Amino acid sequence: ICLHQVREPLACISSIMSLDDSSWRYIRRWMQMDLTRPLLERSMEYYYHWNKNLENCTFTYQVEEIQDLIEILDLFDVEYDRAKIDWAVDTPRLGQTPNKNQITWPNLFKQNREMAANIWAMTIDYGY
Repeated sequence: ICLHQVREPLACISSIMSLDDSSWRYIRRWMQMDLTRPLLERSMEYYYHWNKNLENCTFTYQVEEIQDLIEILDLFDVEYDRAKIDWAVDTPRLGQTPNKNQITWPNLFKQNREMAANIWAMTIDYGY
């Protein structure tokens, strides 16, 4: 089975904007991208194409809804350690990078109207 984990798009794109240059060069290995374009536009493009490439997975679930993952694993009789899942859910996110890039839908539409519309449609499909 293929599981596609999605995250709320504004939070995800904001996090993508925190990637360093080496990460962008790595991304460019599999995705044609002009690294001289504005950071927000690159981040939008990466979010969209990454998720678009995974749409044929067996299941898509929201990372915020971990119970969905557990139900999928149970449906396919996949063995897992429930204690580890509980630990991951309960562990504070101390190592996360502070979110310096608070973006909004108007920011996305101002940057690239067509890409923002595509992400908006994707967002609805993912249940956000």
